[in-house]
Amino acid sequence: MIEVKMPRFDPLMEEGRIVEWLKSEGDHVEKDEVLVIIEGEKTTFELPSPSRGKLLKILKNKGETAKVGEKIAIIEEV
Repeated sequence: MIEVKMPRFDPLMEEGRIVEWLKSEGDHVEKDEVLVIIEGEKTTFELPSPSRGKLLKILKNKGETAKVGEKIAIIEEV
């Protein structure tokens, strides 16, 4: 299992808001395929999948915020 965590896109970023999930639970994902769009304080970022596999669980839904380092999804490697 791979934990997808909220990254720090800039040095001052403390949390990010989930703008949109581009994949749904159960979807197959490729390494580096964009999973989710995240809004920081000043800009919006695309977060790629860290691994190939199945998006097992989304832990933070659209509109929710997560602190840097907090788990937002789980991928099952295949």
